[in-house]
Amino acid sequence: MPIVFKKQGALGWLADMCMVPLMYLLQGTWKEAPQRTHRWNNQKLSAETCQILDNRLLLSFSGEETAKVRWVGFLPRFHMPVWGGWRTFVVLAPVNYTADWHVGWIPHDVRAGVSKVAVTGPVRVTIGPGPVKFFGLDKDGAQIELVHQGSGQIGKAGITSRRVPLF
Repeated sequence: MPIVFKKQGALGWLADMCMVPLMYLLQGTWKEAPQRTHRWNNQKLSAETCQILDNRLLLSFSGEETAKVRWVGFLPRFHMPVWGGWRTFVVLAPVNYTADWHVGWIPHDVRAGVSKVAVTGPVRVTIGPGPVKFFGLDKDGAQIELVHQGSGQIGKAGITSRRVPLF
């Protein structure tokens, strides 16, 4: 059974483009692709919806001990590595799938979500203070298989992952 989610709209795309300079500044490096996913481009998923997912296709990661809490007041710290935000990332890629896809996550402490931003190829996703599971969905909401290709730190990404979109 596919998961129904909305795709990124023109207004979300425009807002993302306006945020690019700020996102470069907040991550502390101009050499790596900036964070692409923002609140307006995420769709929350219910616990019932997450039960549809095939657990064998979820990629699980333990939390990063050095990652700080999600928020400082109303500001999202995880978007701001220069301000103690999340620096550790993992690179995920679809297996035997070359069309547009969407990355989703099931964290330990807040509602699950899926990005409305479609990508082709690998993505980098940040790892926070607690365990998280990631999954991929095709454009129709069917789950696809992902593989963990590597990991790194924002600001220290290797030549092969610095241009990979960060979600």
